[in-house]
Amino acid sequence: MVDFENRNIECEVKGHAVIQADLRLIELLIDNLVMNMAKYAADDSHASIEIDDDQIVFSNKMACAIDCEPSELWEPLKKGNTARTGHTGNGLGLSIVRKIMGLSDLTGEITIQDGNFIVEIVFKK
Repeated sequence: MVDFENRNIECEVKGHAVIQADLRLIELLIDNLVMNMAKYAADDSHASIEIDDDQIVFSNKMACAIDCEPSELWEPLKKGNTARTGHTGNGLGLSIVRKIMGLSDLTGEITIQDGNFIVEIVFKK
């Protein structure tokens, strides 16, 4: 949360759900997605995590546009913008999330809407 505070990003978390999954894997999935939000959200913006019985949706205003199809970001070593500077990382975060989804019987989608980066993780019943 320090990264959010330092860049004046308000992060709102709404809702709750109970899912059957490995706690360590789900914590890693959420940690990767929150770190991704903190790293690539626009300064002085709003981010949200919305949870219900069917899904969890991570959304943040993007600091810069991506230069690939959103679905390509699930691939290992893929970064959304090769011109980004000042960001460390190896492009593995979202591929780790995808692997955890597969192991946890979850599905997901990455979309861009009105300058917002959105990751939707769907809980299968």
